Amino acid sequence: MVAYGVSLLVRVCAAGMLWASLAGTGDPATIGAGAVAVALAVGASLRLLPPRGRLLRPGPLLRLALLFLSRSLVASFDVAFRALRPGPPVAPGLAAVPVALPTATQRALLRTFVSLVPGTLGIRDEGERLVLHLLDGSDAGAAAARAEVQRIEILIAAAAGGGR
Repeated sequence: MVAYGVSLLVRVCAAGMLWASLAGTGDPATIGAGAVAVALAVGASLRLLPPRGRLLRPGPLLRLALLFLSRSLVASFDVAFRALRPGPPVAPGLAAVPVALPTATQRALLRTFVSLVPGTLGIRDEGERLVLHLLDGSDAGAAAARAEVQRIEILIAAAAGGGR
């Protein structure tokens, strides 16, 4: 029951913030329409994607968010460096990395995070392994990518309430 209440609160807040950002005004005439829109959106959301019994853990979720922000920043600088430098060192290759995340959603999140690692792109989820495209396809590059994937995977599993 707690999971339902938390899910309802999160969905109402998210839909309300989305509506407020789209409406752009604090006009009292739009508040009624916004309330109806939020109620319909939350109702549809609960119907299409019912809350699970397990909640996300806030500590690991915060670490995952900080990792996302830091990796986004590093990846941005890496792209700028490669774009401005004539003939950046590139030796592309593929690497298959074993993963143990149980759900497709968790593996999709892993692929998204891996794509923020400079020079790495998750190209295919094969269930128990993730195929990566690497700008540094050497053995050292593949080993570094595997270590980073494992680190991200552990954070995702912890945030989802599992452990590894």
